[in-house]
Amino acid sequence: MKKYLAVFLVFVLVLSLIGCGKEEENEILPSDEEPCESVEDDETIEDGEPSYSEIDIVPDKNPEELLADFIANAEGEWHRNGDTSDVKLTIYTDGTFTMIYEGDAKPYDHGTISYDSDYESIFLDGEEKIYDGNSYSYSCSMMSDDMLDLVGKQCIRAAESFNFRERLTGHWYLDGDTDSRYFKLDGSDWYLSEGGMGSITNVGSENGETYELHFYEMYEEDPSYVFEFSEDGVLTEKNTGETYQPIDE
Repeated sequence: MKKYLAVFLVFVLVLSLIGCGKEEENEILPSDEEPCESVEDDETIEDGEPSYSEIDIVPDKNPEELLADFIANAEGEWHRNGDTSDVKLTIYTDGTFTMIYEGDAKPYDHGTISYDSDYESIFLDGEEKIYDGNSYSYSCSMMSDDMLDLVGKQCIRAAESFNFRERLTGHWYLDGDTDSRYFKLDGSDWYLSEGGMGSITNVGSENGETYELHFYEMYEEDPSYVFEFSEDGVLTEKNTGETYQPIDE
């Protein structure tokens, strides 16, 4: 009998402890401890910081607006690699384009400009059937006010382009010394006497007098050499300050 009584008393004690725990959990904070106040959306978090309600959220533009923006910004003449002896791309305000090689009588491709919502990109949709009898669409995007990316090739506005063949073709020797290393330039191609070859891109001119030229090695994304090309016909390597001058052979 005592055994059962002891078990019953233990059970009552456990129930009383559980009840005390619940009462403690349900107690409210003392009056001197104020709860945190929530910040409303229309309140500022700190002085001078705008609230969320004061920030204007610009909705995404629809495809028609994106296309119109591109045409308005890209309208005009562009040259691939910033070389007027290379392809000239002309974008017109009516949403059409032409591509023509320097010296050709007529464009090798032309068509209309569109925005592809699936790719979220601008495309120049050609109408001419070239190469294998098919027409092509060329991806195109603005990299800056004066530079376009056309299928991975940089195009520079005509005002900041020049003729590579007329002004670069030849041998350029370090310090004008024919016994030193030299670059052989042939249009938009370069060859280094110590080894190495690739292509040249003119990325434009800030003052209309000095151009920045990037020399890319084959299959490299970053330029191996960056030159300033001045009106007086000198190539200056920006990282080393070395100068190269053309010498006729």
